[in-house]
Amino acid sequence: MDIRAFGSWLRGIARHVCLDTLRDRQRRQAVGRLTSDEAAQAIANEPDPSEQLVGREQRDRVIRCVESLPDDCREVVLLHYYEEMSYSDMAAWLGVSRATVNERLRKGRELLRIRLGAAMRTA
Repeated sequence: MDIRAFGSWLRGIARHVCLDTLRDRQRRQAVGRLTSDEAAQAIANEPDPSEQLVGREQRDRVIRCVESLPDDCREVVLLHYYEEMSYSDMAAWLGVSRATVNERLRKGRELLRIRLGAAMRTA
């Protein structure tokens, strides 16, 4: 994996971990300010642990599929979805045209659709 792609990938994961941690902290603080009825309702609305496990398994499946993409496709998928870069920014970062970025992203999405579909059927 290209060091630039790895750095982008790692920043994306770190960003998501931080956001998840902040959401959990905010949720816990909000529950502390609720009445007992409101707290009971908030707890009832929490995802079931089995649902959380399924979510983690799906996320791991997606990560494995993204990692299996060809380098050029994986790079633009990570920059677009994890770094939230625009097509112009990706083109400048990679030193390619916007059309090239568009084609790589289209190809990456198509490969992900096929691979995730296959992974879901075998799960």
